[in-house]
Amino acid sequence: MSKLFSSEVKKNVAVRLKSLRESRKLSHVGLSKELYVKYELKVSKDSLIKYEVSNELHSSFGATKGMALETLYCLADFYDVSIDYILGKAKIKSTDVQMQEVNEYTGLSEQSINLVLSYRNDDFNYLYKPLDLPPYINILNVLFEEKFMTELLKSFGRFLYLVVSESDIQMWDVYKSDVEDRIKKQAIWTLNKEVSDSIDSIIKTLIQELYSDYCERI
Repeated sequence: MSKLFSSEVKKNVAVRLKSLRESRKLSHVGLSKELYVKYELKVSKDSLIKYEVSNELHSSFGATKGMALETLYCLADFYDVSIDYILGKAKIKSTDVQMQEVNEYTGLSEQSINLVLSYRNDDFNYLYKPLDLPPYINILNVLFEEKFMTELLKSFGRFLYLVVSESDIQMWDVYKSDVEDRIKKQAIWTLNKEVSDSIDSIIKTLIQELYSDYCERI
């Protein structure tokens, strides 16, 4: 069987179509009506139900293989996602080509990328009012260049390991508070210490970055 229509692909398409429909809080009947009103596309409720079957043992599993290209295009447009996202070839919903390329290159989620982009125009004015423009991008660059982000990720990874290795993650919610506190307090203490050490190692660089940015504006 072609990888293009493998069971995994069929399942992913079904799951994503269901998730997208539910995100709009639409029933299959409602979606059918919306598609007709917006695109004059006639897709029955039954067909839409079959497209969302993700159980490999179900007789309708893989119905998306026979989906008309027009239907696929209209669904992508209606949900404002790329066709590649519906087909499981793209990890993010955005139709923005640059966003897709950044995600593909860095592995960052769409939300993370948008957050980084927002730093350029963020007016967190009460903190950096004297600077006129918050140098968030500058600070972020320093955090990456000085390997602070790398150390932070490692530290947080160790924190998660300490929590998971000392507890049954499936039973975490039912742990008595004293046991939970003991595990978390030790892990958090370790995390805080490692983060604090990392901050100490780059604080001069960050202060210099802020000072330079401030001097350029006065």
